[in-house]
Amino acid sequence: MFKNGPGGFPKLKGKAAEIKHLTPAILEIWEDAMNPTDSMHIAVHTCLTASVRLDEILDEHTGFALPEYVTNEILSTAFSYLQHNSLLANYMGLPLFSITMQLHYMLHSARAA
Repeated sequence: MFKNGPGGFPKLKGKAAEIKHLTPAILEIWEDAMNPTDSMHIAVHTCLTASVRLDEILDEHTGFALPEYVTNEILSTAFSYLQHNSLLANYMGLPLFSITMQLHYMLHSARAA
C-alpha cells in the first residue's frame, strides 16, 4: 500500500474507494501511540483530525457547492490541514511529504466551496 513515490517521498497507493475511510483508523492508532507533549506529534494529530473532518463535511454535503453554514468550517479546517501538512513536510530533514500543487488546488477548492 505504501510505495516510493517521486523524489523518494513515501506514497500511499490505492483506489479512492479503498483508502477513502482509512484516515479515521490512522487517527485512532495515532492517538494511542502519540506523545501528547511532543509538538510534532501534536501537529500530526491536528493534521489527521483536520483530514478526517474535511472528509466528514464532504460526505455530509453532496453537490458542487457547500451550504453557507459550513463554509467557514471547511475553510478553517482546510487551512489547518495545509499548515500542518507543510510544517511536517520535511520533519528532521526526512522527506515525509511532498508539498505539491495538490495542496495549492485544495486551498482554492476550499475557498471556492
